[in-house]
Amino acid sequence: MGEREAPERSRASEEAEIGRIKPKASIFTLKNIAILISGVVLSSLLAIFAVGNYIAPALEQRNTDRRTVSSSGSGGEELDNLTFYRIEPMVVNPAGSNGERYLKAKIALEMHDPELQTEIDKRLPQIKNQINNVLSSKTILQIQTNEDRERLRREIQNRVNGLLVGGQVYNVYFEEFVYQ
Repeated sequence: MGEREAPERSRASEEAEIGRIKPKASIFTLKNIAILISGVVLSSLLAIFAVGNYIAPALEQRNTDRRTVSSSGSGGEELDNLTFYRIEPMVVNPAGSNGERYLKAKIALEMHDPELQTEIDKRLPQIKNQINNVLSSKTILQIQTNEDRERLRREIQNRVNGLLVGGQVYNVYFEEFVYQ
């Protein structure tokens, strides 16, 4: 029996020494630190790109719009006459969608003459028809970006102003703009 215990003890002591020789794995290896730094740098570059190309131009456009409103006259008097005519939501099938996609838009017309609302009320079927024609003539690809929607707003504004005699619409707003 004594001989059996000796080989078992020697195996146990060998395994213990092998276990002691293995270095513990650390998460702070040079490779992991390099990956972490690369990730931080890449995230920073993406953030700078996003701010420079998307957020800053949008903020600049908003500030330009504010300056235009504040510099276009006395301000208080213009705000007193500022009126919006809300058109109920319109649902159309965009061009080339074969009825499989739709666009829902809720539009508000900005005017500075409150009396123009009477003319818009009388011409509402014509105005809705023009808006419907403009919206349904665009493909989904033509309405995806902010620039596309800005062009669409201007086109609707021009069409509506072409119908009006007693004044004009100064701006068109999309209160809702959903396509699927």
